[in-house]
Amino acid sequence: MHRSTLLPALVVLLLVAFGGWPALGQASDADRDRIDQLQQESVALYQQGEVDDAIQRAGAAVALSNSVYGPDHPVLAESLRGLAELHHSRGAFRQAEPLYRQALKIWDGASQPDQSRVADTLNALANLHYNQGRHAEAAPLFRRALGIWERAYGPDHPQVAVSLHGLAVLARAAGRYGAAERLYPRALAIREQKLGHDDPQVVATLNGLAGVYQRMGRFEAAEPLYRRAILGAEKTLGPNDASVANSLNNLANLYQRTG
Repeated sequence: MHRSTLLPALVVLLLVAFGGWPALGQASDADRDRIDQLQQESVALYQQGEVDDAIQRAGAAVALSNSVYGPDHPVLAESLRGLAELHHSRGAFRQAEPLYRQALKIWDGASQPDQSRVADTLNALANLHYNQGRHAEAAPLFRRALGIWERAYGPDHPQVAVSLHGLAVLARAAGRYGAAERLYPRALAIREQKLGHDDPQVVATLNGLAGVYQRMGRFEAAEPLYRRAILGAEKTLGPNDASVANSLNNLANLYQRTG
């Protein structure tokens, strides 16, 4: 659930991390520029597949942010979040978790918390727990994030769909297919409206909903969703992408079950 969208989310996170934060204490222009440079280098290295070097740069940004701005400043929270994403991307969950939690503590404790960053980090931490198999801990984080997004942006925002999709995945994994059947269509409707019918996030939700129908024995409902997922993935990502193979495998498994 996490890795399919990690790269674009991480790129955006690091590119916009420091644009709007005020200086604190004795922070100089040179310090702020150096932190930004380290973050830029980190994301560039990640895009090139140089994850170890990206982590080194992101770690340096964390250290410098803490030194310049102090332990409770949003700039440090952004640096921590970027480093957490890098560890998460390589499956280093034990290293990522305390970084996410420290960033969340900073944003939650701000005099005027940035609720969008709070919710985004809640989703990231929930995804981490899902990947760890800690589903019971992931669910309340997704629910809290969902409440923040709905209050801030209304019920039809793409970030609302992120939390809905996460809750649907958890429900499906727990065998609560009725709950998953209610959640997936809500996420799908938002994503199709806001992102387009062939977006990778739409493909993921189509596959998830089709899987629920398949588990419920509703094969006639599952098949067209798998086919839509295949077409969307091929159109957006190309025929050789892993998501195309995943959707094809899902459809083949459905045909095996139905004879």
